[in-house]
Amino acid sequence: MVTGISSLRDGSRRGTSCSVWLSCSPSLVPTSTVGSIRVLVITLQLTTTVAVYLGTLTASNAGYPAAAGAVIGYIGIFAPGIIMVHGTMGIWKTLRSRPWVKAILRGINAAAVGLIYTAVYRLWEIGYVDVSMSSGASLGREPWWVVTTATSYTATAWFGLPVPVAILLGGVMGLIWYGVVKA
Repeated sequence: MVTGISSLRDGSRRGTSCSVWLSCSPSLVPTSTVGSIRVLVITLQLTTTVAVYLGTLTASNAGYPAAAGAVIGYIGIFAPGIIMVHGTMGIWKTLRSRPWVKAILRGINAAAVGLIYTAVYRLWEIGYVDVSMSSGASLGREPWWVVTTATSYTATAWFGLPVPVAILLGGVMGLIWYGVVKA
């Protein structure tokens, strides 16, 4: 269940409660909250599936029962986060007021952003795979992919285009490139 306080159109505030699996009334729960929860649920499902699959595969290849690997993978993906959250919950109110904790968290946030940027940049540099180059080439060598990237960024950041629509737009632009260059 998702609970919270939402502002209604008339300016009043009301407590809300709705199931993650059911659609909530747009007037009661902000759309961004419901969308974020759905993305979180999908991400958790994918994470769980991959963790259980890799645990099963690893245990099978090592000669152990596949079910044991699945359980270890499942526990291993969630235990660290659960332990960290519940282990610090009691002292978090005191810790978050300390300047050095804020500094650590800002540093962790900056490092995470840097790692994400690095991953995106590496994908940009080897993201173009063709029959002639199986190891990949930079997307920047073909101007059309720069236009596609700029268009999807501009559409989502400045014009509020939903991300799934921007991804489909990128696919359509890829088909246009294929029709012009390869056909």
